[in-house]
Amino acid sequence: MISLGEHIKNIKDILRNDREFPNRMSDEMLQRARAVAMDLNIEISIPRLAHKQTHRSNPPSDNDNEYWRRSLIIPYIDSLISSLNIRFSQENTPAFALSKLHPLYMTKTSITDLHKNAESFQEFYNLDITGELNLWHNLWVKKALTDDQLRDIEVVDLFNEANIFYPAVRKALIILSTIPCTTATVERSFSTLRRVKTWLRSTMGEERLTGLCLMSVHRNYSKENSEFIEKTIIDKFSSNPRRLLLN
Repeated sequence: MISLGEHIKNIKDILRNDREFPNRMSDEMLQRARAVAMDLNIEISIPRLAHKQTHRSNPPSDNDNEYWRRSLIIPYIDSLISSLNIRFSQENTPAFALSKLHPLYMTKTSITDLHKNAESFQEFYNLDITGELNLWHNLWVKKALTDDQLRDIEVVDLFNEANIFYPAVRKALIILSTIPCTTATVERSFSTLRRVKTWLRSTMGEERLTGLCLMSVHRNYSKENSEFIEKTIIDKFSSNPRRLLLN
């Protein structure tokens, strides 16, 4: 998640640079657009300009490059910058600060900076983790693992280390493991729901629907553990007979 935050920051810097010097970007984009339009036998022209226009933009311009730059390219860049600022605003920094508990980043941070980074998510999530931070930091520093070994550690793998002696850290790690970096998982669930809940399955219960959707989204896990699913889950469902009226 920290890498994602740094990547978003770099994207915002590039967009701000393009916004500050829009001529370079607009000329390149319009040149590509003209090449595509020429292949499709389409002529790029400026819409008819009027003194009073309410249904579309009507910026003053001397040529087509300036018109499309002011009416299309610059507003689009402003919209992207605004959306990124809203999505990754200071209000969402506690979620990113939770990533500092991962050993890969924690071992590269001093204990003072670690406490400073923890202040934001402690207040936001109402966690009292101050007493465990020093112990959690020393635990991974003493392990002296390489960066490659630390990079292979998933967040869920840290639960066992924090299971007994670090209850507050474990709670923070659970919160971190449930925060997605993107909306891809949510979008997958929506598309899966459309495939699972068809007209022929419109009367199924919520619990069954949720189970089928999870199996569809995580189909790779279902395939890898197909033997366990067949022996355990199917046997459990088969042990509960349903009373069906067959007329």
